[in-house]
Amino acid sequence: NVTLCGVSAAVVGQSPTQIVVVAGAAAATGLGDVRVFSAGHGESVKLNGFEYVKADQVISEFLPTNGSVFAVSGTARLSATASSGLPVSFAVGSGPATITGGTNLTFNGIGAVSVVASQAGDALWNAATDVTNTFEITKDLATVTLLDLSHAYDGTPKSAAATTDPAGLVVNFTYDGSATEPFEVGTYTVTGTISDVTYQGEAAGTLVIGKASAGVYLLGLNQVFDGTPKVVTATTMPAGLVVELTYDGSPAAPSAVGSYAVIGAVRDVHYQGSANGTLTIASPITKLYRVSSATQIHIGAPRAALPATARMTVDNNSTA
Repeated sequence: NVTLCGVSAAVVGQSPTQIVVVAGAAAATGLGDVRVFSAGHGESVKLNGFEYVKADQVISEFLPTNGSVFAVSGTARLSATASSGLPVSFAVGSGPATITGGTNLTFNGIGAVSVVASQAGDALWNAATDVTNTFEITKDLATVTLLDLSHAYDGTPKSAAATTDPAGLVVNFTYDGSATEPFEVGTYTVTGTISDVTYQGEAAGTLVIGKASAGVYLLGLNQVFDGTPKVVTATTMPAGLVVELTYDGSPAAPSAVGSYAVIGAVRDVHYQGSANGTLTIASPITKLYRVSSATQIHIGAPRAALPATARMTVDNNSTA
């Protein structure tokens, strides 16, 4: 039998000049005697001939793995294994994070977080080399819903609005890439981006500024034939807008007796509107006057007698 520092060793081989043994596990490190018991030779002792020293250990299987990404509202459970079997401890090396309960990692900001796994060793084991894993902490995702994307022109800047989930987050807007709110008639690509220390998100849409409505009022719809084109006029609200007129679909004003469908449409970069009406060109009025043989008519000439019946043609504005 062989003992090393009082601990039995397993004999795995021997010869006349040597004995090969495997040391047993000791309860502590230190220097001690080697004792060999032989049936043929009795006991041989080598004082302070053997020393138990601490063993090295390593840390492995450190989770989460290095380079893992977490949202700021997330959590992570830390774990690692020491080859000694001793428990591994964790500490935040840097960054916005906290460890509670020894293994529960939570975050309180965005950026890089490093966590150090360590095992300090004991009477039989040397301290393990620390292992550090670094994680990337990002903003949480939030939802953006764009509102108020349709407007009518009135000369003032028009903006979009938005709601967020979670509610109440600040949203910054751009219109065709610019923060300046547009006011001209047209379409604009809108991007709403959350501005927050813990949330991120955006949404895109189209802001439309349409033409404003204008009132159109047609004038001169009843006229009398005289052989010349009869033109309808129009006024607008707001005043002074250009109105394009058509008569039965043609821009040419008619001159013949009849009725014509008139459409007056505003032509303007900021306003739209139209009105429909009917232009009536009436025939001149022919009136028959009966006078006595004694009646005389004076029109800057000597008196002349008319027949008992005379026909006179006058227009609508004549008096007899």
